[in-house]
Amino acid sequence: MPDAPAGEIRGESWDDALDRCLLRSGARGALVVDSAGLIIAIRGDWEGRNSEQLDSLAARLQAAVDESKRMDDARGLVSLALSKQWLTGIRAESPEGPLTLGLLSGGPVGVDAAVRAAAGVSAFVSGAASESGM
Repeated sequence: MPDAPAGEIRGESWDDALDRCLLRSGARGALVVDSAGLIIAIRGDWEGRNSEQLDSLAARLQAAVDESKRMDDARGLVSLALSKQWLTGIRAESPEGPLTLGLLSGGPVGVDAAVRAAAGVSAFVSGAASESGM
């Protein structure tokens, strides 16, 4: 995995940041993917998926969010139907470049919840999580 962003320097971990995403969104799983489609952090219940399956989901989500951005959705918000769940993805900005937040749930995560969760990830990597209210 790539080097941890600034948030960990303050004593806060990716686990803390993703736990807040899970709480705010009602999702059961959360992951953060870098611009190359590689998983930076993962948290929650991914229903027994192995690392190869998760890597494949992350790449698929990253591609879908990128395509959404090209189609004029500034948030890059997408929801992918999986066999019995949904994976909602949204762009989160960081000083090192764009990230994608993925939220696994029983249905698509609502826009407001997804936007709040992505803002929390952006604040975390910018070193401002305490100011974001997350």
